[in-house]
Parts: sequence; C-alpha cells; structure tokens
Amino acid sequence: MKCLKTVYWLVCFFIKRMLLHFYWLFPVKKNQFYFDSFYGRSFSCSPKYLYDFLIKTGIAQKKNCYWSASVNANGFDCVEKENCCIPYNRKTIKTIMTSQFIIVNTDIPPAIPLRKNQILINTWHGGGAYKKGGLDNPVENTFLNRIFSRFRVKQTSFILASCERFAQVMKTSWRIKDSDGVSFIPCGMPRNDILFSIDFDVKKLRSTLGVAESDFVVLYAPTFRTVDKIQQNVPIHFDLEKIGKAFEHRFGKTIRFLFRSHYYFTGQKNVQNDSVIDVTNYSDMQELLLISDVLVTDYSSSIWDFSFLNRPCFLYCPDYDSYYSERGFYTPIKDWPGILVKNDDEFAKSIESFDEVAFAEKIKKHHGACHSYENGTACCQVAELIKSNMEIEK
Repeated sequence: MKCLKTVYWLVCFFIKRMLLHFYWLFPVKKNQFYFDSFYGRSFSCSPKYLYDFLIKTGIAQKKNCYWSASVNANGFDCVEKENCCIPYNRKTIKTIMTSQFIIVNTDIPPAIPLRKNQILINTWHGGGAYKKGGLDNPVENTFLNRIFSRFRVKQTSFILASCERFAQVMKTSWRIKDSDGVSFIPCGMPRNDILFSIDFDVKKLRSTLGVAESDFVVLYAPTFRTVDKIQQNVPIHFDLEKIGKAFEHRFGKTIRFLFRSHYYFTGQKNVQNDSVIDVTNYSDMQELLLISDVLVTDYSSSIWDFSFLNRPCFLYCPDYDSYYSERGFYTPIKDWPGILVKNDDEFAKSIESFDEVAFAEKIKKHHGACHSYENGTACCQVAELIKSNMEIEK
C-alpha cells in the first residue's frame, strides 16, 4: 500500500511539472521580483529585509515586486495589494515562472519548473548548524523527498550562508553536488543586519507590546515538535513563578515574559497565562530579539541570531534525550551559544550562577568554530549580486 502511494504521488508530481511548462510560453520579465517568507505566512525574515533594502536603494521598484501572502498573513501593509499573491494558485505560479528574481527563505515547490534565465536566491530561515534537517533528518529522508530534493537543488542559483559550517551541512542535507551549480554566498543573513545596527527604536516596540522600559524581558521561543508526522505546538512547560524569581534575584529587575511560538502556529492562541505576552503573531522575530534581555528556547536556530547581541541564552530541553535520538545534531549541544537545562531546578540554578564573562567567551568561541560570515552587510552584498545579474541580462 505504501509503495502504491509513493508511485501515485510521484506520477502526480511529474504530470504537474509537465503541465506547468505551459507558463514557459510567457516571457520572463526582467527586473521582476517574487518574494516568499515561510510559504506566504508573513512579511518577515531575510526576504523582508532584502525587499526593504532593494526598494530603499532603488534597485527594485515596488510595482515590480510580488509577495506570497496567505489570506490571513501578517505585516503586508507596505506591499501593493495587487502584488500580494495567494500561494500557490495559477496566478501566483505564473508570477513565479515569469519573475527574473525569486527570493525565498524555504523553497519553491519542486513541481514548479523554473527556467535557466531565472535566478532563485534562497536566504534560508536559520543560521548556524544545530539540529539536523532535510535529508539528514531520518524522518524526512524518504524516497519521494530525495526525488524532490534533486529538482529543488537543480533550480536553485544561490544560497546565502550565515557561516562556513552552515554551507557544509546544507550541502549534505540537500545532497548538493559540485556539479549542480549552486553557489553559496558567504555574506551572513540579511535579517541579522539589524542586529549590528543602532537605529532600531527599542523603546517604541516595548511600548507597543505593553512592556515597560525598565522591565527585564525574557523571550521564550521554542521550536515545534513532530509527533506522528504532525507538527505540534510547545506550551510553556517551566514554572513561570519559580523561574521569574530566579531572574529577578540574579538581574535585580522586574521580569516580563514574552512567548513566541513557531511560525506554524501563527494565528492561534498560544498561551493561557495572562502574565505572559503572546507575541507569536508579531511577524518580525529580529525586532523581538532586539527588545529582549534574555532568550529562552530549545533547539531553535534563533540562538544563532541572538548570539550577536551577546546576551544570556538558555536552552530549556526537558525532552533532550528523546529529541536527540530522533533528530540528531550537527554540533554538540554543549557548544551551542546557550546554556542547556533539562528541568526547572537546573534552570533556576543556571540563572543564579550565570557568568557574563564566561558566556561571552563561549559565544566568541562558537562564532570562530563555525567561521561566521555575519558582519551586518548581508543586504548590501546580496544587492550587489542582484545588480550584477541585472547587468548580465541587459
């Protein structure tokens, strides 16, 4: 039965891909852009920051920029309404297949056949090299996914690398060969440029979210779990009162907890506790990191981004043993830019004994081991890449 299902989906894939070649009858439009962040769920991540930079510098025009935007997606107020595309209807597929530049942080469905004169830039949505993903994840390493991965790789032009280690593991997780023609751009993540800037108005966002300027902000942002192939949300497991008191005692300030669930769960009510501000529907994670004094997560690659702020980070992982055995890691968790704790007692003790100097050294060592490319100039570097390819198309 399983074999028949595989054959069925494979046949559907090739038929769809063949039929979509119909859109090759329409010419690729020079200097037209298509952006997608998390499959149209939000105006966010590196595609957002690249879009803003390209518009600001005049490299791209708003009228020529299209965005994948689900019906209830967040943050698209600055995008022309007629340029918002519902994924993946026929009009959107035509837009994708006639855009010269396609900028995504996940991928384009491999059934959509791109042409050689189209340029797909994958910014990816996580930096560093932490939990295993793609075909390196045993759950994802299926026959169908291996087929789809080959098509995905073949039509990718560039992948932006946050560090040398990321490029290494991306090659294995996507099974990228030297002959595939995919170029890794050692520029860092465009979304992280803001972390190196002093222009962001922290006070304004805190006020918008109802956080006092004097509050000590603890952001809890766990990743999702997969149970029986279904993505599940992660509630707040730790004792808020106990952990809050530990933070207050160590840092001497009033604590305010923020909770941000994985992007899969945008639009849901994610917390039941009135003392916690649910910021899941706030589309820009980088801005939330900037207003936070501490990040608490588990296996999320947000630790990479947050590490450039040199602020405390804790990895609250009560399910560490089972998660590690099922998923596996590229980098031992002891070397991640965070402090591993497996229960409330360990968490409270780690907060009380937190050493700023030792932690700063750990972050520096991690960046060196990964050979970080982050320096706050990713948008500028990618813009130059785009400009050079515009000139080629003249």
